[in-house]
Amino acid sequence: MGLTRILLVLTALALFGACNDATPPDPAQNDITGLVVDTLGQPVAGATVVLQLDTDPPMYVSPDKPQTQIEWEAPEPGEMRVWISSYCDGDVLRLLMDGLLPAGVHMLTWDGMNEAGLVLPDGIYRYHLVTETGESTVAFPILHHGYGSFDAETALAPQATTDAQGRFRLDQTCLPFGFAFDSVDDSGDPISMITITRIVRVWAFSGDAYGTSHSVTVDPDAGAEVTVALDR
Repeated sequence: MGLTRILLVLTALALFGACNDATPPDPAQNDITGLVVDTLGQPVAGATVVLQLDTDPPMYVSPDKPQTQIEWEAPEPGEMRVWISSYCDGDVLRLLMDGLLPAGVHMLTWDGMNEAGLVLPDGIYRYHLVTETGESTVAFPILHHGYGSFDAETALAPQATTDAQGRFRLDQTCLPFGFAFDSVDDSGDPISMITITRIVRVWAFSGDAYGTSHSVTVDPDAGAEVTVALDR
């Protein structure tokens, strides 16, 4: 999605929907499930499975690898810690900075990878700034809108992995369906409201081979079932 700029003093994301207090559907019934097969129709074990998310209205996505620019102003010098987490779990995906900084404006650029050097798939992520006076958090989207342009050396962090029968299961409880956020210009001013829909494409990778499903709508109660055929 090119370079996304996050200003701590400007929260450009309006969040709705997932991870609220409503009673969720039975996860045993609403998972996204499916099968990954090779060119001969045989199941593929150990394949990496990720989702491509859809937005309304559609977003322009830069062909560059996603980067997020994080900027904040510290009124006083002190210890500061900056890290990236998933939206629901709050787990540390990438520690960007941990140390003593002077007062003033600071800026970091995150390359969209986790601590293991794997590219994180489409989703909502959180940026955390912890200082001696407290913690601030901003949620923001990462949207590749397709993974076909990735080179063979690029490794994705899996959202699911196929079993010995080529099957996968992906819990939709914390997928960002229904999240809305402002599309902003270079100055950080809102342009339009963007919503993540329930339409997805499932991508699978195994070695040098990859494939993608057709677009499917994930039912909140029944989930979705897809088959992905690796085509190279």
